[in-house]
Amino acid sequence: MKKWLILLLGLFILGGCGKSSQPLSEKQAAKLFVESVIYNQSQKSFEENFVDGSAIVKEMEHSKDGEFSKALVAQMSQAAAMSNEQAEKLTDSLKQALKTKTSYKIKNIKSKKDNHYLVTYEIYGVDFIGSVGKALKVSFEKIANDPTYADNEEKAQELLFNAMNEEIKKAQKIKDPVEVKIDLVQKDGKWDIPSSQEKNIQSLITAFWVGFSDEKDVATALSQAVADLY
Repeated sequence: MKKWLILLLGLFILGGCGKSSQPLSEKQAAKLFVESVIYNQSQKSFEENFVDGSAIVKEMEHSKDGEFSKALVAQMSQAAAMSNEQAEKLTDSLKQALKTKTSYKIKNIKSKKDNHYLVTYEIYGVDFIGSVGKALKVSFEKIANDPTYADNEEKAQELLFNAMNEEIKKAQKIKDPVEVKIDLVQKDGKWDIPSSQEKNIQSLITAFWVGFSDEKDVATALSQAVADLY
């Protein structure tokens, strides 16, 4: 009897080990990709199950020394003529809104040739334009009603920065989701993101951070927000 118990226990352990070594399903991989790259969750699992997972996590890390954050700070500094310190504060506020307000759904996954899977995401990203529009309106009204801002550009810029920071902190997610498609490939028990998906990945990131999949649409929306003030 004791020998049978030992054999059964051995089979149970081997069965459990075999199960854990199975590659992720396409849906699990699609979810893990977003959870790690966008929300900084399950990163160890991502590194273990994706080709070059460690390098991707390092590049996309949402911290002040992360490459993506550096680029975002630089873009904000140039676009709004603000200091790097101010841009970093706005980026931190935007990160918090992304972490607490955004969501997504996996709409569908289509199986293709050679272990390729086309994943369609529905992304409810940060309503960045809505927040900026509110900040511009508040700032414009104060400047129009206070002559001390007329000859003090630094004071006006400080007003705009504070308004933007406050509105971004209160930002909600967009009402209508943005669709983004990503091609994932299963390769030797792991998942890979083909180099051809670089543009689509950028669209996915942009959709989460600012509620648009195309940076040109963001620029157009910002121009419209300014035009709406007049």
